[in-house]
Amino acid sequence: MALSAEISVPIREMKTVRRMTHALCSRRHLQQALGAVWLFDGLLQLQPSMWTQNLVTGIMQPATQGQPAVVGATLTPMVHLASRFVVPTNATILLAQVAVGLCLLSGRFVRPALMVSVVWALGVWYWGEGLGMVLTGQASVLTGAPGAVLLYAVLGLAAYPPRDGGRELLSRKRLRWLLA
Repeated sequence: MALSAEISVPIREMKTVRRMTHALCSRRHLQQALGAVWLFDGLLQLQPSMWTQNLVTGIMQPATQGQPAVVGATLTPMVHLASRFVVPTNATILLAQVAVGLCLLSGRFVRPALMVSVVWALGVWYWGEGLGMVLTGQASVLTGAPGAVLLYAVLGLAAYPPRDGGRELLSRKRLRWLLA
């Protein structure tokens, strides 16, 4: 008696599984998932501490420490601006993230919402997370580097619908390579 048995799966069943997986990971589902994440992130801005100097001293300012001079020189003015206008800064973050999330969830203005999502994610990654602290030598996967919001930009490109007969901005094959 053999210890292992070979499992034979008909090719037809493998194709069915592949189609089901492809349907579950459709571009529309990816858009909705990204929309839900942006909406959740926006709602997190409603926390009372985000309307205080903690937004600056607890989140933005630590991202400037240890950065190369060029990066630090571009992050510092944004920190100073945000420290002077904490409530408008937080309101802008809240409205932008909620708007992108609602557009993606509802299916309205999907193309512009995805482009805003990519640009906003890159902006948050740069000014909010300090490039995920990658250039400081302090970055670690255990501390969340290079930053989850960078993944939002990649997913936004993957979810972007191609024009009729056009190429995708980020194919499934390239997406798998980026995520690996």
